[in-house]
This record gives sequence, C-alpha cells and structure tokens, in this order.
Amino acid sequence: MAKASPVDEAIERLLRKRLPLGGEPVLARIDDGPPQRGFLYRTAAPFPPLARELKAPNGETFKIQVSCSADGYVLVTWGHQRRP
Repeated sequence: MAKASPVDEAIERLLRKRLPLGGEPVLARIDDGPPQRGFLYRTAAPFPPLARELKAPNGETFKIQVSCSADGYVLVTWGHQRRP
C-alpha cells in the first residue's frame, strides 16, 4: 500500500470515528493514476451517490465519493485528484 498522506490519515480517522468498522482493513488501489483508498459498508436501503472535492491546507485536492449498490453495499473512496 502506498504511503498515506496526512490528509488520507485524517479522512481515515474521521471515518473510523463516525462509522464503526469492526476492524475491516482499508482498501487501497494504486494504478497509473493517483492513489485511492476506501472502506466498504452495508446499508439497509440504497441511496444516490454522493461526492465532494476538498482542498487540503497544503493545496492538494482530494475527492471523496460514496457509492451504493442496489443491494446495499456502500463504498466510500477518497484520493488525490489528477492534475491537468
């Protein structure tokens, strides 16, 4: 897994505090783009996707997305944004 930035660590701490994970590991994907991390959850009712772009104090831009499948699986992902 790629080394987490301070923003990655802050988002992970917030998610662990707000949404108990029961020890599930964080998911990480590293390909030709920027690193992206995520958590899997389960919900009783599906909901539309949510997304926010955030700017860290150091100027880095991050995007947080929450996607939900029809059967209630939720994936919360975040990562650095590609630079143009």
